[in-house]
Amino acid sequence: MTTRSRRGAYTPEEMDRMLADARDEVRVAQMDPLDDPALLETLAAIEHERWSGWEVYRERCVAEVRRDGDVETHEERWRRLRATPYAALSEREKESDRIEARKTLAAVRAHLATPTPTNGDAEP
Repeated sequence: MTTRSRRGAYTPEEMDRMLADARDEVRVAQMDPLDDPALLETLAAIEHERWSGWEVYRERCVAEVRRDGDVETHEERWRRLRATPYAALSEREKESDRIEARKTLAAVRAHLATPTPTNGDAEP
């Protein structure tokens, strides 16, 4: 807590400290809640889980790859999907991506609902 000098006015040092404190308070209030390191770690964990699941799926599918007439192999499907913009995917393929996106949205919602100094909801 800043106290006044004996003559009733703030000293230059006290004014500097008060200004620095005010700047700190404004900076915290203006911080983007999405810049929180805890949120980044949560999203990174989700991404790792997504990648791990994909690798398990891919290994299982590669072991089952075979040609059956006009049936698309897994490798052919992956090549096709890599070259296809999201807007051009089938609804089934889009929903598969939406399922993964919902996991990320759930983490962001949970983060924003948790009072922290970075989203302005914390008690002083």
